[in-house]
Amino acid sequence: MRYEIRLSGRPPQAATGLIDSRFGTPIVYSDPPATVLVGTVADQAAVRALLTLLWDAGTGVLSVAINPTRSKPTDKPPTASC
Repeated sequence: MRYEIRLSGRPPQAATGLIDSRFGTPIVYSDPPATVLVGTVADQAAVRALLTLLWDAGTGVLSVAINPTRSKPTDKPPTASC
């Protein structure tokens, strides 16, 4: 299951070490003012565990997307037209 998590600021180094060891190393990029983590996990329970780890580390979670439509971090998010 692919995920994209947008955070307010960067997660603490201790949290990124735990993410790497428990869930694999995500792609991390800056999309000011947010930091974005993109990666894969086994299932919904793993997404919840990842979110719990981030919350426990004091990191603000702005949004979570499961199986996001963007194919790579350099793609811009779709824009709404009026």
